[in-house]
Amino acid sequence: MKETDGELELIKSLGLIPTSGIERVLNAILSSQESLGRGVTIDAIDKKLSEMAGGKKTTRPLIYRHLKALEQSGLMTVNRTNKPYLYTVNFESTIKAIERYKTEKLLKLQQEIDRIDVEQEMLKSVEMPWLARRFVERLVGPERKVRTKTVKGVSNALLFIENEISYNTTKGDVLRVTTDWIPVEVKEQLESQYKRMVAAMQGAKIRVMEYHPRQVLPDIVAWRYKALQELVEEGTDIEYKIANQSRQGVRTYQGIALNRDSLILLVSEEPFILVWIPRETNAALIDEAVNSFDRDFEQGIDYLEYYKEGFDEL
Repeated sequence: MKETDGELELIKSLGLIPTSGIERVLNAILSSQESLGRGVTIDAIDKKLSEMAGGKKTTRPLIYRHLKALEQSGLMTVNRTNKPYLYTVNFESTIKAIERYKTEKLLKLQQEIDRIDVEQEMLKSVEMPWLARRFVERLVGPERKVRTKTVKGVSNALLFIENEISYNTTKGDVLRVTTDWIPVEVKEQLESQYKRMVAAMQGAKIRVMEYHPRQVLPDIVAWRYKALQELVEEGTDIEYKIANQSRQGVRTYQGIALNRDSLILLVSEEPFILVWIPRETNAALIDEAVNSFDRDFEQGIDYLEYYKEGFDEL
């Protein structure tokens, strides 16, 4: 049966035969076998390659390199109990190799689809003023941020955090977050927003702290538990801890700190008001908040462990 262009492209897309040299060696083995699955020696492969190339020789080291690649791919097996070694291609090894390559290819494609979906959601949700500001900053450099900003209202606060923190966080940054300030009524908004925000952080270290676990409703605990599990499974560098018994219920700084560069601080719950404080305006306050967080975090209890035993009852 004649191979169609589509079938050839499918074989190439799986990455089964990465180079023409490896393809020629595979062809030489198949052509030299008296029947499929019957092994051939290196001399027979060398001879067949020479015939296929019109008498031109292929160096032995190069042949061995291609044979090693074929063995690693699973397309060929080697009988090393025989002297000289016998190199074999059969349907069983070929089927296994193709199945493995297909599975790996499907996984890579799904990962790419997931990445595109995240980027698509980011593009759909991004605010045009923010995007324009970032574009200008790339051309002329960012403006120095030296003034505090006040944000009123929960929805405005979450949008501000996404634009000011998520999209300004890069790999190596440390994001410190306390959760007790987050109102119950924003659960639905956070469910649709948190993955986009985490994806935008580009590999930052996320450290989360909770001081009042007894005040959190069971359905919120269940949602946070599941969301944390998903983020950990996806490889997000995130740690979520509950304050130890001696620190539970204490009044502490509530908000978000990006490194020691800035702090978003809850100053009022009713009406809901956050203040963004850059380091230039109050370095001492930021350092005090970060140091306090780090001390409590070091002694904290892992969130998944804290709720593990009784989670089925939530």
